[in-house]
Amino acid sequence: MTKPGSAFESDHKCNTADIHMKIAKKKEKENEQNLKYRKPNEQQEERFNICLAEKITNTNWKEQESIFKKWAEMILEAAEETLSKMPPNQKQPYISEESWNLLEQKWDANEKGNDDEVKRLDKIIRDKIRKEKQEYRLAQLEEIDEQGYKWDGIKLMKKKFSPKYCKFKDKDGKHVPVKEYADRAAEYLRDVQWKKTESAPPQNKKTFPSTKKQDKG
Repeated sequence: MTKPGSAFESDHKCNTADIHMKIAKKKEKENEQNLKYRKPNEQQEERFNICLAEKITNTNWKEQESIFKKWAEMILEAAEETLSKMPPNQKQPYISEESWNLLEQKWDANEKGNDDEVKRLDKIIRDKIRKEKQEYRLAQLEEIDEQGYKWDGIKLMKKKFSPKYCKFKDKDGKHVPVKEYADRAAEYLRDVQWKKTESAPPQNKKTFPSTKKQDKG
């Protein structure tokens, strides 16, 4: 491309353009959606109900644009003020706050290289968490019992995962999983349905006793 005023003549023209790019802003994760609270004890439950009742009484509902939104905000505020938060990296719901504090102490001792303290805390934590897990399972069974002896829930908690098979079986008499339908069907068509016979099957000829009289010598 030739610049204007250069020694070379050309009918090309230089075009310029100003481009404004707007980069999308990275959205921050809303931690409020991932908040989890520990199961409250009787005192925490009572404080939560009292706190929520006070918020309901002191709210002017006629001025609220969305009643349901305000109601949800009050529940979250009451939980924030009265309940114990569960750490986001805690996966098991049955671990208590006391056991979690012991776990943090163990991790801190491990970083400092205090092996004796780690071994001491490890035994305490194992026994405590094992007991909490048993109590958690018993509470689940009691809840199922209150619903009317739903044995399906008990069996579901006890049994291990196993894939469900259909009623179809292969040539060896084994159940065929769903993902193997096509392969087994192709084998059946190839080996049984469309198998070419080497020779015609023998025909069964019926024989009748002879009616001719035999000459007696």
